[in-house]
Amino acid sequence: MSEINTIVKREGSNVFIITTLNAGDKVRKGLSELLDAFLVAMGSATVSWLDEVSDGWGGILFPNQYVVRNDVVGRGAVSVSGDRLTCSVSLRCDALGANACGEERINSLINTLNLALKDVMEGHLTRHVMNYGKKLVNIGEDVEVTLRGGGIVKGEAIGYGARGELVVATRTGMAKVEPSKVARIKRFWP
Repeated sequence: MSEINTIVKREGSNVFIITTLNAGDKVRKGLSELLDAFLVAMGSATVSWLDEVSDGWGGILFPNQYVVRNDVVGRGAVSVSGDRLTCSVSLRCDALGANACGEERINSLINTLNLALKDVMEGHLTRHVMNYGKKLVNIGEDVEVTLRGGGIVKGEAIGYGARGELVVATRTGMAKVEPSKVARIKRFWP
């Protein structure tokens, strides 16, 4: 198992958690799938932690924004450089409350994130996908997703796929949008 290194930075009322690990062969085998898996696992871990600090009001705005009572309180990101994978979570502590970003709570989030990342490295993603999917606040909304490589998917978000993809009912059929392929998402209330 590769070593996971975590750094916590505080700037004003914001907390940034930056985790790096050596993903080795997994990066070369399927970068898009790996990025999706880490985004989903991070989202699952973060929203579980948010549920604890917000009395069950945590959610995910697909693909990587974390919300409490429909207010965006943070976001996650994943990047790769060579064999090194970097996962970062930024949180708006002013929106979460002072107690949420205390050292003990942040250490709890770090532990939860590290366990989720280890799960991905060991190929155990199912429970994270299930938790991520049930916490998506976009389900039932009309959305317009601009993809990184160009193109737009527009329709009603009706569910999620086995790897955390957003399933969108378009005028011409069903489309699955992978988390790592999203450049921007626009929500329209149903």
